[in-house]
Amino acid sequence: MTLEQYLIKWDGKSVAYLEETFDVFKGDKALSSKLIILLEQVALQAGATWLLKHHLHASGAIKEKDVALLFSRLSTIKDWQAKLHLLQCLPYLPISKNDKQAVDSFLRACRSADNKFVRAWSYQGFFELALRHSEYRPEVQQLLACALQDEAPSVKARVKQLTKKGFLT
Repeated sequence: MTLEQYLIKWDGKSVAYLEETFDVFKGDKALSSKLIILLEQVALQAGATWLLKHHLHASGAIKEKDVALLFSRLSTIKDWQAKLHLLQCLPYLPISKNDKQAVDSFLRACRSADNKFVRAWSYQGFFELALRHSEYRPEVQQLLACALQDEAPSVKARVKQLTKKGFLT
């Protein structure tokens, strides 16, 4: 079976199935490229991004051209779980000068999402962006301060963790 076929068969819930799928394909040097291409299919976004996140956690290896391709596709991500997984991938990904605008736009969209997990992790994304590109630091400091005042308690908890990490205190 192909990677796409595995993802089509996924029930949308079973982590064990995704772990088994990862075990089948983890030796494929083009795994990240294939997963990013599969993001074109909304129905496969949650599974593909889960596998990408798992791949990054396991090895951290992703080609520069794949990172650029991934960031160019951020605006096409519709599934909330896929957005969450991609936000959780950001600490493992370099954000080049060429990619920072696409990442910024994605983070701004996620910050206004209905889903609290996506909103919470969007602040993590802004933190990562500011770590790599210092011109974002003043704005991110302000965003985090506002979030501590205005956001839901679950989002505030994530933001409090970020403020303990350094430059944003």
